Amino acid sequence: MPLNKLPQLYMESCVHCILHDCGSFPEVEGQVEMLEMVRKAQCADDEPGPSTRAAGGVTLEQFLFSGKLPLRTLEIKASFDRMRRYLGDRLSAMKNLEELRLTVLPDTVEDLPAEKAPYWIITHDRLPSLVWQLFANTNGYELVLPALERYELEIANDVDLNVLMLLGSQLVELRVWIYFERALEQTLTVSFPKLKKFLMRRSLWQNHSPEPNTRVDDLSAERFVRNAPLLEDIYLISNSITFRLFRAICLFGADTLCRLT
Repeated sequence: MPLNKLPQLYMESCVHCILHDCGSFPEVEGQVEMLEMVRKAQCADDEPGPSTRAAGGVTLEQFLFSGKLPLRTLEIKASFDRMRRYLGDRLSAMKNLEELRLTVLPDTVEDLPAEKAPYWIITHDRLPSLVWQLFANTNGYELVLPALERYELEIANDVDLNVLMLLGSQLVELRVWIYFERALEQTLTVSFPKLKKFLMRRSLWQNHSPEPNTRVDDLSAERFVRNAPLLEDIYLISNSITFRLFRAICLFGADTLCRLT
């Protein structure tokens, strides 16, 4: 529906926007009810006499992606498929955007299955910061973000892992939550030549007392630290990750390191 003049004037100064998708209710009944409300809002008026709807004008969605807002941060909370359909390839219209936060909620009743959903390419020429928060898995996506320096993600599947491996060379700050063992092993093979701040944690159920490092474990940890020569701030939230990396950090990262937690 078209914006009226007053909210549009307020939005023209907006630098931070949060979109919480009502269609991503956790209860199926709530999703169905919301879809019915949308259907009624989009259908033609059937009351007698002149329509009460405002004709013409710019809708909220059109205004958001018009490129006229001084928007610096955008946060979207929705299921992955609904997020993909809403944001699509329009992110680049927000030329001043400095941070994108995507909170993935469980699938809704109208979402396409992961194996049928289109591949989502998220692209922006100047976006420096991206944050994922997962309450459900992502589907197929790719990041084309040449200016990205700060990346926060949860590696819950191979798509998340592969994206990180492709971005390693450009990251200055990385905050990563590991959900499965192979994600840790493959992350340690990535080169991070610009990385200065690094936080890694594992899911709580994996936070048990680790086995002693093998020689292979030590070598992979050494390679990781050597391939991140600018590390200044390291925060490890896991017994096993700490035991895995601590020796290598002390031996090969001490010259640049300012804080180890």
